[in-house]
Amino acid sequence: MSTQISLVTDKVKVFKNVFMVELPDGYRDNVEAVLGRRNGYVHITIGTPQKPKSTGHRSEINFIHGACELIAEQLGYFEKMGQVRESSM
Repeated sequence: MSTQISLVTDKVKVFKNVFMVELPDGYRDNVEAVLGRRNGYVHITIGTPQKPKSTGHRSEINFIHGACELIAEQLGYFEKMGQVRESSM
C-alpha cells in the first residue's frame, strides 16, 4: 500500500488551530492506513492545484526539443538511432 495520498478538494476548514479536510468517497481506508504508520506522524503539503504539463503541438517541451534540434543541425550534429554522430562537413 502506498504511503502517499494525493488529493485535490475544496472541502477544507480551518478553525483556530484545527485543520480539517472532508475526504471524498474511497479515501478513508488509505488515509487510515497512512495514519497508522510512524505513530500517527504525517507530512502534509498544501498548495493550489496545478495544470498538467502539455506535451502536444506548440507545448513548451515540444518547442524546446525543436529549438535544440535546429541548433544541432546548425552545428552539424545529427541524431540517428539514439546515437549522436558528427557530420562529415
